[in-house]
Amino acid sequence: MKNSTTVEKLFAEFYNGRDKQVANQLLAGDFIDHSASPGFENKQNLVDWIDWIVGIFPDNAVELQEVFVDETGLKVIAIWQGKMTHTGQPFRGVSPAGAKVLINGISIYGFNDQGQINQLWHQQDRLAMVEQIMGPIKLG
Repeated sequence: MKNSTTVEKLFAEFYNGRDKQVANQLLAGDFIDHSASPGFENKQNLVDWIDWIVGIFPDNAVELQEVFVDETGLKVIAIWQGKMTHTGQPFRGVSPAGAKVLINGISIYGFNDQGQINQLWHQQDRLAMVEQIMGPIKLG
C-alpha cells in the first residue's frame, strides 16, 4: 500500500469510520504525536482523543482536501476540513447547543520502512473552533 493510500485509509476508516483496529494496523507501535501535550504522544492517546472528540461532536466528519507526498515517500501531508455539530458532551464547560463547527487543519504523517505511520505533526484552527462554540473572544 502506498503511504498516501495509508493516510486516506486512516481518514476514511479511523477518523470517520471510528474503526480502532484500523488505527492499530496503520499506526506503528512506536508512534509519536509531536503536536500532542507532553505525556499524550502515543498511539493509544490518539485513539482516546478521537473518542473524546466524537463524544462532544457525534457527527464529526473529516474531509481530505489535498494530499501531498515528499520526494522520499516517507512523509505525507494532508490538508483537511472537519465539519461537526456540538450535540454531545459539554466542551470546555459549554453545554451542547447544536453549534455547527467548521475547522481547517494540516497534518504531516511520517512513515517507517514497514509502511506504518510512526510520526504525526498537526495544526488546526482551534481558535475558530472555540469561537464557533463560545462566541468571539474579546481581547483587552
